[in-house]
Amino acid sequence: MRARADLIELRGSDLIALQHLDADLAELERRRGELLKRPPFIRWLASWFPPFRESMHGMDRTLDELDIAIDDRRSWTDRQILEYEGTGDGRIVEVIGDLRSARNIAVLVPGVGTDLDTYERVFHRDAQNLADRVAGTDTAVIAWLGYDPPDSVVTAIDEGPARNGAISLASFVASLPPAHITVVGHSYGSLVVGLAAGEKGMVADEVVFIGSPGVGADAVSDLRLPPSSTVWTGLAPLDPIRLARPRCLTEPGECLSTANVAFGVDPHSSSFGARTFDAGDAPLWNAHSAYYTPGTTALDNIARIVAGDDNDVTTR
Repeated sequence: MRARADLIELRGSDLIALQHLDADLAELERRRGELLKRPPFIRWLASWFPPFRESMHGMDRTLDELDIAIDDRRSWTDRQILEYEGTGDGRIVEVIGDLRSARNIAVLVPGVGTDLDTYERVFHRDAQNLADRVAGTDTAVIAWLGYDPPDSVVTAIDEGPARNGAISLASFVASLPPAHITVVGHSYGSLVVGLAAGEKGMVADEVVFIGSPGVGADAVSDLRLPPSSTVWTGLAPLDPIRLARPRCLTEPGECLSTANVAFGVDPHSSSFGARTFDAGDAPLWNAHSAYYTPGTTALDNIARIVAGDDNDVTTR
């Protein structure tokens, strides 16, 4: 296990995060222990009586889920966890790299359906892919699940989670050490980033929107960033987020003919005023989730932006 004193030096909140993580892990282990105390005759009853069988299957599924959750949290105790909350869907903020000495810092903000259950196999994987791609550029990558994203596309029409997240994100970015800072918002996470900049005063050198349904602004100027900041957008041609437009519900034949999306003007449109980069040609079935996939044009360009190599960014 890594020395926890190293984490405590990084930020004053680290000790609290680790305490929360330890408490969450202990509670999950307690629940697992209670399930393992099931009397042996329950399984015998389940073999004869269908109601008991379904109950046994449910307990087995819960035990499997607890095993995964416990393994995840045990691995997190060895990593750089800046913030952690285990209640509800949970929150976690993790650093990959040396934040104290980094010349470049990337803060990644995820979208719908991201929680502690999916974190390790989806969002952490994406952050690790970017960290691997920028290795050797003195860059720290932060997986920032510091808010509670909507659980589904249906509930994602609510701006409430994004507004709450924007407050936390702006505060977090302001606390970072001096560096070339890039904030990347994916999908609903781009709304969090847009609101953090436009309404909560978040400042970053680079702001990147990928697969965005809108950022709560109608133009780059609405983000109120310094003139030295650059706003980028990337959208895969087959990303179904293109359908996140009000007119798609009432006029399906014309839903792509307007620049309006769910949360303002489409940031990927020319009228918004951002710099666009080539996001590659991912297939339809994973176009919305492939921006951090190793070997893709999208990840290469995001890495160039994060590392400050703007002149090497390719456009379509």
